[in-house]
Amino acid sequence: MSRIRSGIAPLIAAACAAALAHASAVSAQVSIPAGLTPQKIAEMVPNLAGIGVGAVPDYVGSDDYTWAAAPAFYYKFGNSNRYVDWWGIFGSVNLIDSPTWSAGPTLQFRPGRKDVDDAVVKRMSEIDNSWEAGLFVGYQHINTQGIPWIARVSAGVQWNLGNEYDDPYWWASGQFFFPLREDLFVGLGGGLGGGSSSYNQTYFGVSAADALASGLPRFSPSGGVSNVYVWPALVWRFHPNWLGAVGGMYSRVTGDAGDSPIVKDRGDANQWIGGVGVAYIWK
Repeated sequence: MSRIRSGIAPLIAAACAAALAHASAVSAQVSIPAGLTPQKIAEMVPNLAGIGVGAVPDYVGSDDYTWAAAPAFYYKFGNSNRYVDWWGIFGSVNLIDSPTWSAGPTLQFRPGRKDVDDAVVKRMSEIDNSWEAGLFVGYQHINTQGIPWIARVSAGVQWNLGNEYDDPYWWASGQFFFPLREDLFVGLGGGLGGGSSSYNQTYFGVSAADALASGLPRFSPSGGVSNVYVWPALVWRFHPNWLGAVGGMYSRVTGDAGDSPIVKDRGDANQWIGGVGVAYIWK
């Protein structure tokens, strides 16, 4: 089956929230201790290694579901704000030593579409797995008045290294993390992504050969936003060095991608994902 490991995003996002959990736990009081700055809170963020497992669609737009697993990793270099991370199928390196700004290169594994469950889509041309490289920039605000909370926004652009499609793919996302108590944290987030007509044709188009093989009508989508999503996550710090997380995500295949026969006739534009994760943290 084609595993959409990116579907574990809510769990990985939960792990991302967990990476901030220790910092928030230290300062989650009715009032923040005097002298506690965003930089000092950022310095409390621990290293993290974990895994998430859950149910995800067989491929983007599918109404068949399968199980998948994805790793989570975050490591900060020395006493700086520079770090390397890997969340599911997406990784980045932050090159900026700042408690608020981040930027650097990204790498993503892009699952293809092979050996799927749907009998009609199965007759279409297979899509190979591939890798994508790009750049990102992000900004985060760490509240130091009253109950601490963290808000982040990020955006990026990336290019497929396997020539599965031409032109860049772009994305934007936002996250909000806050403590319910010293050992329990909530994360909320959302985002969107899209590409050119080449991207949509690869993953949502129906060529003449595919139409002949599958019986689906020909379809040539234009570019634009192809996916929007929202997610909640709950993180429990049940041990000084261990965190547990549960998360879910609702994703909608939009625009011309959502009008594809692969989605409308053989799948579902509404994508539901959920699962659990665990992570070990250390300084």
